[in-house]
Amino acid sequence: MQRHFRDVFGLKLQEWLNHLRLDDAKHLLNGDRMVKEVAFSLGFKKSNHFSREFKKAHGLSPEVFAKTQYLCNPQFEFEIFGH
Repeated sequence: MQRHFRDVFGLKLQEWLNHLRLDDAKHLLNGDRMVKEVAFSLGFKKSNHFSREFKKAHGLSPEVFAKTQYLCNPQFEFEIFGH
């Protein structure tokens, strides 16, 4: 089954599952959750392993990604400038 999966999708099953988890992480990091909490909620046993995998997949550490998302959020402008 795993060979068939790799032939069809071009990835091992575990690699595909990791891709899905790291994609979910982007959504979870949009809130006020800590990186460690996101890592554990996605099934990573160590947050530093999650951080390495996230950076490898997305080019930014989860911390930098979360800050970037916060700064790009229109609600951020409202909180700072009171608009």
